[in-house]
Amino acid sequence: MKHLKEGKKALQQNRGNGLILVLVIAVVVTFLGIALLSTSYTSYLVKVAERESNDTFASAEDGMDLIRAGLVHAESNAIASGYAKVLQSFADNTTNKLIFKTAFYDELGQYQTSKRDSSNPLPLFPNPRVNADGTKTIRYYSLSALENYLPQAHEGDSYQLAAAVTAGGVEDYGSAVQAEDNRSVTLRGIRLTYTRADGYVTSVTTDITMAIPEVELRKADIVGGEKALQNFTAIADKGIKNYRDLEGGTTPDGGVIEGSVYAGKVEMKGGAFNVADNQCMIVGRTLDPATGQRTSGDITFLGAGTFTQGVGSTLWANNIQISSNGDFSTRVNSRTLVADDLMFDDEGTVHLRGNYYGFGCGNEAKQSSSIIFNSPRKGTLDVTDIQSLLLAGRSFVQGEESNPAASVGMGSSITAKPEQVAYLIPSDYLGGDLNPTIVAEEDSVERMDEMVARILANKDHPLIKDKTLADYGITDASGIRVLTYPLPGDSTKVSQYYFLNFPDKTKANEYFRDYFNSHKGQIQKYIDAYASLQGFEQGSSFITASTSIRKDGDSYEVTPGGNSLKDEGEDLMRRYMNLSQTLSEENSDENGTPFWTYIKRDKLMEFCDGREGQLVPVAWHVDPNAAERSYNGNKVVYRGEVYGSETIGADGPTDGRGEVAGYCAKARPNEPIRVSEAGGGVKCNFLVVDGDVELGNQFDGIIMCSGMLNTGGASLHLQMDGISYLRNSDLWNGTRGGSGLSKGDDWAMDEVVTYSNWKKD
Repeated sequence: MKHLKEGKKALQQNRGNGLILVLVIAVVVTFLGIALLSTSYTSYLVKVAERESNDTFASAEDGMDLIRAGLVHAESNAIASGYAKVLQSFADNTTNKLIFKTAFYDELGQYQTSKRDSSNPLPLFPNPRVNADGTKTIRYYSLSALENYLPQAHEGDSYQLAAAVTAGGVEDYGSAVQAEDNRSVTLRGIRLTYTRADGYVTSVTTDITMAIPEVELRKADIVGGEKALQNFTAIADKGIKNYRDLEGGTTPDGGVIEGSVYAGKVEMKGGAFNVADNQCMIVGRTLDPATGQRTSGDITFLGAGTFTQGVGSTLWANNIQISSNGDFSTRVNSRTLVADDLMFDDEGTVHLRGNYYGFGCGNEAKQSSSIIFNSPRKGTLDVTDIQSLLLAGRSFVQGEESNPAASVGMGSSITAKPEQVAYLIPSDYLGGDLNPTIVAEEDSVERMDEMVARILANKDHPLIKDKTLADYGITDASGIRVLTYPLPGDSTKVSQYYFLNFPDKTKANEYFRDYFNSHKGQIQKYIDAYASLQGFEQGSSFITASTSIRKDGDSYEVTPGGNSLKDEGEDLMRRYMNLSQTLSEENSDENGTPFWTYIKRDKLMEFCDGREGQLVPVAWHVDPNAAERSYNGNKVVYRGEVYGSETIGADGPTDGRGEVAGYCAKARPNEPIRVSEAGGGVKCNFLVVDGDVELGNQFDGIIMCSGMLNTGGASLHLQMDGISYLRNSDLWNGTRGGSGLSKGDDWAMDEVVTYSNWKKD
């Protein structure tokens, strides 16, 4: 047990690379040795056995297949060597790929073949050129070495191996051409002739290319670890407030968010929030373990402000709620992925220039994507320059908030609130009573049953033109949805609304198209009162699950729906929830949150014990030439360039042990950790806080908190060293290395070692 504890401690302090290396290499090499080497070599032996047991079809083609099978064996060894070298480096993905290529060619350059009864192995690629940087370039392949892959010919038969393209006049060598991108080496002009005792001769000439498999080499920290966090500048489990003015603070200019961001929700009140070009923002639904509730995942404008999504950027969100003169804009080549609605709750402007995908496709209002105008204070939706608009869901008449299933699915994906009247069952179906009807609360259930019976008794009465309720699939009580609301000013009475409840989207879409064509002027009046639609006349890039309204000149038309988009929507919903848990699209943790996935709770509590509300240094910049040392068990970070002698924040302690690279803190209830610096921006590599954080000025680095982050409209600047330094601190929750294996399809050797320019005589 003692040894196990020591091993664990070594791993946590990042001093156990040797142990990790041994364990991981053992696993990977075992995998490769069994799954690759044995498989490929067994294939080679099987071909030999087939050849030796069947001389009727002996030919040059059979012999060439044996040579190719032997090259698969050499390829497998080179791949194994490449992985072993990568495991020793634990570098970034780009460096890993370079290391893999170099090791691959080094192994091929010294690989030797031998016959099963021979003790004289021969180099497959003799005399590789050694470059100035120590790497090898393969120039020739050995004909004698290739002959070792061939079995003994039957009595009277013979093999003759030659190189149709001979390099440098060397008769026993053929030309090996290494691709400029070092992705493959091609053995040029292998010519094999087989002569049988009966005089039958076959000859085959071909090139054989040995390519490096397209594999993703990555470090295997928790759910991708450092890779998943690579470009992040802020992670706030509960959310981000972008409030322009802070109590007791400054009013900073800017508001530029330079890196990628995660937030459980975003609240805008003045100022600007900008997702930088080619970066990512995830507004996820973070689980609160204490309550079992999730954050909204919404972007909400609580006041005037601007949210801009940069060129090539990606945004994930649950809802986007526009109000109070909010301005939401996306740039070209951006991707905006929304699980639920883009909703205008007040006047505001949305200008979509990139690709918008509402991927919610559920049967409840909270899981179905649409664009909704709810307020008579007109909002503006401008899609003049949009690249694509996809809406996998449809709009709903929202019922009781406590019962999301009590809602009515409409037949449109882009809608104004007054269109809901289209789904109210006409009063003549209710025996002359009005819809809605007002009744005493105590009589509401009895009254509802009576009304439903009346409606069904009239189900053959024409609804629109010659179509009846039955024509739209409404034949029993399930086709009638009753929504009940309290009557304002009279607590003893309720209003009962009787809505059409269609059995599926197809019937709802059909009904809406018929209603629109019969009441076009009325619907145009609703839209003009609630919305300003611009750019809809182009329309070619719009795909919706339900019908949509499109402006054509001064009039409006409906575009057909019916594309379910269901599979794509469900896949994106899964990825969105994974991002809300682990920041990885492909890894889930039902009880996880982005903050606690990467931060060790016990270490954070240990460092902050007795120092709640204070910034606690946990990593330092030191002279890179100094001997390694640590303070109070905290990992020291090496960095040659230092910032000076500033410390972070008014509450930041004076520290005489060198420049602080990272801080942690535990906030007191209802008291955020306030980070500000009068002389300029805050300078540190990382800040980790259990609780809320409030900025008073520009911050350079990465901020991670389990609570709310109030930016105050300040800018957050990406600092690429932040994640690397956090990863080397004791706060990091994860392993220190490893290599992710690619999918099985990547190891299809038939696609890696291939023939080309095949000629048969």
